[in-house]
Amino acid sequence: MTPEELTRAVAERCMGWTEVRSTSCQSDLWGYHDIGWQDVPAYATDVTAAWEVVEWMRRHGSVTIDLGNVHDQVHVAYKSRGPQTWAPTMPEAVCLCALAVADQEKEAKL
Repeated sequence: MTPEELTRAVAERCMGWTEVRSTSCQSDLWGYHDIGWQDVPAYATDVTAAWEVVEWMRRHGSVTIDLGNVHDQVHVAYKSRGPQTWAPTMPEAVCLCALAVADQEKEAKL
């Protein structure tokens, strides 16, 4: 999954964005959120934006982030027995874990 695809998935499935689409600018995304159309934060590549995703996960349960412990990968774990992910960067690991959390919550509601 490219960083843009990962950002789009997190924006739509976790962060409440709708109608997310690419802009004419290179790799920028645009979408509808709360107050109208605006730029989508680069959740998969920007640490500040990824922290918003961490806060989203924290509202649902505990989150642990371990920087560089296994093969120089960032480890993100949700709750004690929830989804876990490893990735080269903190934003990517957070986004992958958030998507797993969203999937888990969706399954629990079925």
